[in-house]
Amino acid sequence: MPTRWMKKPVVIEAARWLGPGVAEGASVEELQAWGCPVEPTAHWGGGCGEPGHEENWDLIVGTLEDGSPDTAQVQHIASVGDWILRGVQGEFYPCKDSVFRATYESAEDDQTT
Repeated sequence: MPTRWMKKPVVIEAARWLGPGVAEGASVEELQAWGCPVEPTAHWGGGCGEPGHEENWDLIVGTLEDGSPDTAQVQHIASVGDWILRGVQGEFYPCKDSVFRATYESAEDDQTT
């Protein structure tokens, strides 16, 4: 029979991707300097041809799964507005804003996001 569990309180680091040139968000260069293996997608800035996606600023985020023979084809995509988190083992992964805000609260004194 399954039992209920609660996440332990841990502090993580997170940066929000808001697209290139947006001062409030992290830039690709800042994310890379942080140690996060990110690369622009193949359709960087050119859109993917779908209506409403004329400009596509998605990032591919390298995670602990990448590089494994079983998961070599897995691509973790961070879209504009997503958060990129560094977890307790130093791993990076993207997280949708709604999930991030439901799961985390600021650990900073000034409570800025």
